[in-house]
Amino acid sequence: MHQNLYHHWSETKYLKDIVTNPLIEVGDYSYFSGYYDHQSFEDGCVRYHWGDDHSRALFDPQAEFGWQLDRLIIGRYVCIASGVVILMGGNHNHHPDWISAYPFPE
Repeated sequence: MHQNLYHHWSETKYLKDIVTNPLIEVGDYSYFSGYYDHQSFEDGCVRYHWGDDHSRALFDPQAEFGWQLDRLIIGRYVCIASGVVILMGGNHNHHPDWISAYPFPE
């Protein structure tokens, strides 16, 4: 169960103050509210994005498989509401010329 990081629906947090993933770049004054989902921005809003502490501990797709890593770039003055989901591309490790979307390492 996630700890509620927000105490009221009107409470927001600047993304620059809470984002820890080095592959997420955030402009000044962009903010987020996770009150209704009771999750942090990186765990509740951004999906399929390598680079958080947990995924870095599991494996390094760039070193192990040569994957190009996705970057999420959020501009200045962006408001992201509770419940928004940003689906990342999975680091472009799928071969578009193959019939399978399975991420074969070689």
